[in-house]
Amino acid sequence: MNVRNIAPGVPTLPDEQLIAKAAPSASVTWSRYFFTLGLWEIWRRRQRVVVTNQRIITTRGLLSKSQRMLPIGKVQDASLQLRFWVGRVVVTTAGGAAGSVDFPTLSRPDARNIVNAIQRAVHESSG
Repeated sequence: MNVRNIAPGVPTLPDEQLIAKAAPSASVTWSRYFFTLGLWEIWRRRQRVVVTNQRIITTRGLLSKSQRMLPIGKVQDASLQLRFWVGRVVVTTAGGAAGSVDFPTLSRPDARNIVNAIQRAVHESSG
């Protein structure tokens, strides 16, 4: 059985396909590099948003790691907020403890790509 990871420590499900993935933008968060003497880059590389045809996965953390997985079938809305050069994606889900998930500090193109991927996956799963 060939199992590949779509995010660090997250194996694929049967028939699962990667649609899009993104990390916080280095150019958007340049001030954090300055104030942390470059340590921000280590944290930034550990943050991911992954969209597949079956779920949305977020991974965060360096020492204290967390993963959150939202089934595409539970997604009600994926909205895009653009401010200056920063994109923010807010995903609202139906029921459960998930509620809504926020992906801040993405580049504008990455944020648009993630929202389009979520909307495409939701549309394909419902029809």
